Amino acid sequence: MFDLPAGAQLLARSERTEVQAFRHGSAYGLLFHPEADPAFVDLWLAEPIMAGEARAAIGSDYKQRLRADAAAHEDELLPRSAATLDALVAERLRR
Repeated sequence: MFDLPAGAQLLARSERTEVQAFRHGSAYGLLFHPEADPAFVDLWLAEPIMAGEARAAIGSDYKQRLRADAAAHEDELLPRSAATLDALVAERLRR
């Protein structure tokens, strides 16, 4: 997690994380992965550093939890990801 950079515009937050997305000039920052479908989660888990970070953040059942969460949200992932990215592009074009 991080603080909103000085001069940045907050675009998204959650109950657990105050800064989920922001814009600063022409740059965007996202603290989530709209592309994280089950196949992508498996690629992350195959990377020792990423797997270690996930274990430290989530606990010993990190693989099961991440895979279950990805599977539970897979049907809504593409429409939500597309809507998020479309909104970012539209916001950028308005500027």
